[in-house]
Amino acid sequence: MMKTMNIARIKQTIFSAAITVITAMTLWSCTQNNGEIDPWFGFWRLTSLTADGEPVEDYDNNIVWSFQNNIIMIDIYGDHEEYIESWGTWTCNDEETLMTLDFSHRDDTENKGQYAPPAVLGFSREKPNTLTIEGLSSRKAVLSTFSAKDGHRYVYKLEKVY
Repeated sequence: MMKTMNIARIKQTIFSAAITVITAMTLWSCTQNNGEIDPWFGFWRLTSLTADGEPVEDYDNNIVWSFQNNIIMIDIYGDHEEYIESWGTWTCNDEETLMTLDFSHRDDTENKGQYAPPAVLGFSREKPNTLTIEGLSSRKAVLSTFSAKDGHRYVYKLEKVY
């Protein structure tokens, strides 16, 4: 009887240790691809959008930019938990003074427009968009660009959500 209890206790200890190790490995691996966590990784809310120094009237303070690896997803949130997603790629130069957003990808065979950036942002879908990084901290960022699409100078102020 004593032997059976010891074997059961050992099995339980091994099982608990294995679950702990697997859980720890899973949590530690939740980073960006290639293990790099840079300031852009995560979700950023667009808190301010101006064109030529004036607030953009069509902006309803409802856009979130999400960065992971070289992918950017821009979501426009509506009422009742509705949202519209658009996808692209992004890169920064080595000095982190310029960011390039590219929405020219075309595998949306049903033409749902998931690669078209939201029109309110002034980005081109046809060619890469180069933004100047005017300010960047772990929680806030300021980006700007001259839109070839409409000729306006846009300023994007972002705050990190998580």
